[in-house]
Amino acid sequence: MGELTLHLGDRAVTCDVEREGDDVVVRAGGGTHRVRLSPLGAGVLRVRMGDRSAIATVARQGERWYLHLEGHTLEYRVASGERRGAPRPSGAGLVAPMPGLVTQVLAGVGDSVTVGQPLVIIEAMKMEHVIRASLGGRIRAINVRSGDQIEGGTVVVEMSPAEGAGGSAP
Repeated sequence: MGELTLHLGDRAVTCDVEREGDDVVVRAGGGTHRVRLSPLGAGVLRVRMGDRSAIATVARQGERWYLHLEGHTLEYRVASGERRGAPRPSGAGLVAPMPGLVTQVLAGVGDSVTVGQPLVIIEAMKMEHVIRASLGGRIRAINVRSGDQIEGGTVVVEMSPAEGAGGSAP
């Protein structure tokens, strides 16, 4: 499959990824991890690594793919002429992992937030999905309200990074 760079907050990890049967083997940081991805339905996967298991949701919008796993949203874009782009958290624009109903908006425009802080809760496929800040910073815009029905890939919150985190907060 090739090389992949995962970005989470301000941390980037380059991985070598290859498929072996039903598994994906990820080599990073001197370690090897065998991951099994099992489809559970449209846009929903069970991700198993060793004896750990989690549910992930996947959504596509144009050339962008979004993976929402354990409170983090990674963006994956296939660049034209390349096999893959670099997945990265959609920190500047946090996105809904799938279509759903906005049940709570937990922050406001201008709020200063920290990595992992819950910002918006979406109910989709009888599950609650918490959109969390993937970087510390300030909220520039909130594009949804409680009660909104939204599509997967919708940018729900726009952020500016905190000073010293790749930009300056307004």
